[in-house]
Amino acid sequence: MAEPVVAAGRTDKGARPDNQDAILVNSPFFAVADGVGGSADGAVAAETAVSALADFIRDADPQTLDVVEAAMNAHRAVQARAGQARGSDRMATTLTFGSVFRDGDALAVEIAHVGDSRAYLVSDGLIVQLTRDHSFVADLVERGEITPEEATRHPLRSAITRCLGQLEPLRVDRVRQHLRHGDLVLLASDGLNKHLSDDDILEFVTSSESPQDAAENLVEETNRRGGSDNVSVVCVKIDGDGDAETNFDQSAAVRGKYDTAELLIVPPFESTETESSAAEIPAAAVIPQPRRRRRWWPW
Repeated sequence: MAEPVVAAGRTDKGARPDNQDAILVNSPFFAVADGVGGSADGAVAAETAVSALADFIRDADPQTLDVVEAAMNAHRAVQARAGQARGSDRMATTLTFGSVFRDGDALAVEIAHVGDSRAYLVSDGLIVQLTRDHSFVADLVERGEITPEEATRHPLRSAITRCLGQLEPLRVDRVRQHLRHGDLVLLASDGLNKHLSDDDILEFVTSSESPQDAAENLVEETNRRGGSDNVSVVCVKIDGDGDAETNFDQSAAVRGKYDTAELLIVPPFESTETESSAAEIPAAAVIPQPRRRRRWWPW
């Protein structure tokens, strides 16, 4: 059974003077990167990471592509760019990168994740956060030291514990989720959840007519509520309006300075599954970290 994938994205600077987010909508691959540091280096890091992804996925087969390998390639690209820029040794960015592929008779998404951007699944009127925030306050909440409500007001709420470009060995989370007809995967920078709760996001997604409308409505509502940060949203829906015309500008997807990535309709997948591609993928890919004091980046 073949089902099309409908994808759209929007990125906006919000109340900030410039946009340090970057998105990729090149179906069946999607990404959100949020540059950290509060300076021009953050924008360069995000754009470098997403541009490296765009190069990595060129002519790639979604059935065999390793999302963690793609993320590590982007990580090395950010490190290399920092090494070329004087005084930019802390150039860094978050990355949430997803790939939709055929798994047997169904579709699935696999996500590589670093930082505090997020991936959600909206299915059957419910919303679930697929990724875990790599942040100082998320660790405190998990240990029961503060509540989720207190985390939103914590002075270190912007401190992240992992990022592309970090000097320490990097651990990349891998998440796999099977998808059904009508499911929507949403990737977003933390500018979204600073102003909208999960219930708010669910309401706007389910009341929107298309992924493009959902992305637009979420960004506009975030800005209406203050828009204190850059905000980027990518919406990926299984089985949209298959008759819509493809109209997509790749430059708009890669470079955060553009406002919107246009609607893209992807033809149904032709199954290329092999015995090796159907093998179970580990829950996480880990590069061992040295025994050292934990560091976070308050950017």
